[in-house]
Amino acid sequence: MPRDADTITKREFWLRIECDNAAFDDDDLCTEIARILRARADCLDDSQIIPGYHRRVFDINGNACGTVEFTASDYRR
Repeated sequence: MPRDADTITKREFWLRIECDNAAFDDDDLCTEIARILRARADCLDDSQIIPGYHRRVFDINGNACGTVEFTASDYRR
């Protein structure tokens, strides 16, 4: 069904990383964030991202430390 000319689709991609465990201690903070970003980018290269995409993010120690989400919603101007 075609959308009305006044309808806009808002799309958002969110990556949240909680940095409060041992993998992010002191000197490891930037290194661990960079590692997670590279890993997520590699996953996205190999995926088709659609609204409702939701994945957990894990640190180097295997602990869940965040989420990746993609949403889309239509709204009228």
